[in-house]
Amino acid sequence: MKIKTLGLLLLALMLCSCASTGAKKAPMLQLSNETMLAANNNFEKLYELWLEPFFKGKTYLHTGNYINWDGYGNNKAFIDGFSRFCEVTGNTVQSNAKTVNQNEIQAQCLDSEGKLLSSVNAKYWHFSYESPETLALIEKKKEAKSERANLYAKKIKLNGPTGWIYFDDVKYRLLRIGTLNTSHPMVLEEVEKGLSKFTYLEDYKEIRKTKNKKGYLGIKAILHDGSTIDSNIKFKELGKKGSAVHFGARQHRFVVVDNDTNEPYTLSSWSLPEKMILDSPDKWKEIKNTKLKSNLLPLISKKYREDITLEVGKLLNNSNNEGWSSLIPHKEINERLVNSMISSLRSDSRNGCAEGQDLSMGVMNLVEYAKCTTAKHELSLINKGYSISSSNTPLAYFYLLKKVRSDYVG
Repeated sequence: MKIKTLGLLLLALMLCSCASTGAKKAPMLQLSNETMLAANNNFEKLYELWLEPFFKGKTYLHTGNYINWDGYGNNKAFIDGFSRFCEVTGNTVQSNAKTVNQNEIQAQCLDSEGKLLSSVNAKYWHFSYESPETLALIEKKKEAKSERANLYAKKIKLNGPTGWIYFDDVKYRLLRIGTLNTSHPMVLEEVEKGLSKFTYLEDYKEIRKTKNKKGYLGIKAILHDGSTIDSNIKFKELGKKGSAVHFGARQHRFVVVDNDTNEPYTLSSWSLPEKMILDSPDKWKEIKNTKLKSNLLPLISKKYREDITLEVGKLLNNSNNEGWSSLIPHKEINERLVNSMISSLRSDSRNGCAEGQDLSMGVMNLVEYAKCTTAKHELSLINKGYSISSSNTPLAYFYLLKKVRSDYVG
């Protein structure tokens, strides 16, 4: 009797287990008939009622672990639901669901004239939905990009705005935005309802860098008519194909006049200037985009050599006062001192004048650039066997004296 009772219990447990195993959970992206009817043939309403809880206002969803993954259940449910809705609205579905991997399926809804109304894509755990509104927005963006490409072809022939820019309270005369080689057409971008609106620098009198209450950097622009724009605007470089590159994805470049020599060069920076005051367009709108010449390099190199020679003189005076002048080598320099000096020069030669950093393409600091180029020049002389001295190689000699003093003082 006990054996029979135990057998019945095991059978019941097996049946229970089979029943629970056989029950399949409905995919979370399955479209119910109630929701489809409530959408009332409107693709925007369909998104709101069906997909908004998952997509959260976006046109796509990357589920990761967010949706309970069950093979291609959600993919198929997503495509099937969209296809049913399309047919209910009296339109035609085109889908590759029967010809491709079930994890990579898509469908389009076309009207009677073959015009695309809406589309969906389901690839593994990435889902996207384009409604008539978003497709229209995409088309507007394409048209705007095409217009900007045509405008770029005109603007790249011109020098662009002149004026004044301010970095760290230093005022520079601005010859153009770009490099000595070419101008860079710039735009200010505002985004309204997903569509970018671009305005061009001839409209602006002043552009300032600002901070909001949370400390985030922004831009305040003052137009020639006195009105201001201080919403979510971005300073961008207009691309050849009409794209707009965030002016911060790479270094900003401005052709400015050096305040000491009155020679032009390209100033580069990872941040925007604190302020830009642009000249009236009638002063620059007809200036052609030509390659600009500069004689700055020999001038700043000479100035840096003069400055470092003065520092050498100070060290020589200190050597007499501090008692280490007799340690200074005059003919033969031991290998340890040479290696220390060479190491310092090599470090300088890598800081400020690397490939792509020059007066044409852009430098961040003229003193560092002069130091870098001087170090490279002196390394070349030393490698060719020329003697180290305060007149031939003042920077190398400066490092030599610094090392001797360090050895003496400890």
